[in-house]
Amino acid sequence: RAADSDGCAFQPPSPALYLAWLDRRRTERSFWPMCEGGFRGDARFSPGGARLVCRTRAGRIVVRSAGSAVDLGAGARAAWSPDGSRVVIEQRARLYVRQVGGGHAQFLRLGASPAWSSRGEIAYVRDDTLFIMDSRGRRPRELAAAKLRRHIVVGPDWSPDGERIAFAGCPTHSPCGVYTITRLGMGLRRITYEVDNAGFLRYQDSGRVLWSPDARKIVFTLDNGSAGAFAESFLV
Repeated sequence: RAADSDGCAFQPPSPALYLAWLDRRRTERSFWPMCEGGFRGDARFSPGGARLVCRTRAGRIVVRSAGSAVDLGAGARAAWSPDGSRVVIEQRARLYVRQVGGGHAQFLRLGASPAWSSRGEIAYVRDDTLFIMDSRGRRPRELAAAKLRRHIVVGPDWSPDGERIAFAGCPTHSPCGVYTITRLGMGLRRITYEVDNAGFLRYQDSGRVLWSPDARKIVFTLDNGSAGAFAESFLV
């Protein structure tokens, strides 16, 4: 997951965490130990880049810093709040918010693949459709219903200013690829080359779409199984 730098974190075939630079100048193993119990899935840097939230091989959401680890319970994915004090967690197709220091989880709504914007809104996917709600789970709204309903494959992720959302999918009457759309559901734009539909859908559970901190690039990552990890960046 892109931090406040030019790097992003990813998982190669072995259960360790690596950092890759977007200009491809180098890749190195992270200075963090792997997540407690082994690393699995994506990892997200906190605002400022000092901490990391990730999913362990045991299916636990863990927040790591240089000298500590906090277990926030079971979950599939997690995303930071803008101030870094909370995370939104996907657990069995339900979304919850928890304080990073622990405490009870607050149920928000049914959904998956949460992403928390700098404006405080949470984007998420339900029934392969893109939605937005506020940080308390209120005022949910579907984005660009006519073109995107049941066509979201990977994502979403917010632009740094909280105005646009990136995702990968196959909109109605449009080729598969990585797209952006505004938070108001307008300005749908494909930023990648056309991707084969059948091949693209294989990556529903392993792909990630990530904005760079300067909003100039979007990184599309895939886990190709035995072929290893793949990442490609595109200018926005």
